Amino acid sequence: MPPSDTPIPEAAAWNPNHELFDAWVCARCSENFKFALFSQLIAPLFDSFMASVSVDSADELSQSLLDWQREHLTLDVLRQSVQSALAAVSQSTSPDPLVSSRP
Repeated sequence: MPPSDTPIPEAAAWNPNHELFDAWVCARCSENFKFALFSQLIAPLFDSFMASVSVDSADELSQSLLDWQREHLTLDVLRQSVQSALAAVSQSTSPDPLVSSRP
């Protein structure tokens, strides 16, 4: 429990995997700025993987991995992810204030 005695929601709990992922992205972006675009694409996939894949047993790992793959690695889902990543990067790097203010 945090100092306020309120429970931490499971999704907001500290996760060393997210910390390692963030450090990996930071290190790679410092090596090659193009990695920032890739990180915009892979971050939601990483989050969905962490939320969906269970490692309690080999059978459960295998089944949950296949289920995650079927749900999150389809062409339509990946296309939407790429479009969102490109939009986020273009909005954050655009010198045009109208482009940056669009939702």
